[in-house]
Amino acid sequence: MFLYNISLKWLGRAYVTLMEIPSFFRIFKKELDNYIRALKENVDDELYYKALLEIAEGVGSADKELSISLVDESIKGAVGTSIEAKIYGMAIKVAGLISDNLVESYLSDIVKKAEELGSLEESINYLISILREAIPSNSAVKIAKIIVDMLTDIEARKKISKPILIRFVRILRKINSSWAEEIDAMFMEERRYMDCTEPKNKQNVICEDKE
Repeated sequence: MFLYNISLKWLGRAYVTLMEIPSFFRIFKKELDNYIRALKENVDDELYYKALLEIAEGVGSADKELSISLVDESIKGAVGTSIEAKIYGMAIKVAGLISDNLVESYLSDIVKKAEELGSLEESINYLISILREAIPSNSAVKIAKIIVDMLTDIEARKKISKPILIRFVRILRKINSSWAEEIDAMFMEERRYMDCTEPKNKQNVICEDKE
């Protein structure tokens, strides 16, 4: 029996509670293993990876070996698919409940993958997609800081389209409003400068409107 509308985090929490009762724990662990195998065979990949992460969230640091194995499996399965960024974001959020070192390891992998993409815009768009799923968490703050640092370079901002910058600023406001205001202000000032250095026939109209 599969529960589609209830977080499987409760399974992880039950696992942790029963760890103190060996006779019940052995039975529950076996049934949990069977349940996970059945999930893999009967639901789509995205739902399966989400289920693994929810169980890992419930277990947390109480059984790091199990939690890490569940998170790792979800990431490895999603890499190279259309849900990679989504699962990575959810995974790094859960990793924060397991181990700080695990978060740093995943962050390193994420940044490396972002850097391997074809352009800076693709890299930032990839990181934004991960960030959206990681909110709210300390991991999300770290990802946001990486993107902010990338965008503080004026040459980098010139390579990023307006819709992506707007998307990032909207998400960033949920994490750190001062960072969002800083990026927004830099972007608006650059747009004003670019508009006001247009040819003379456009300059008067644009700059007078902005004064």
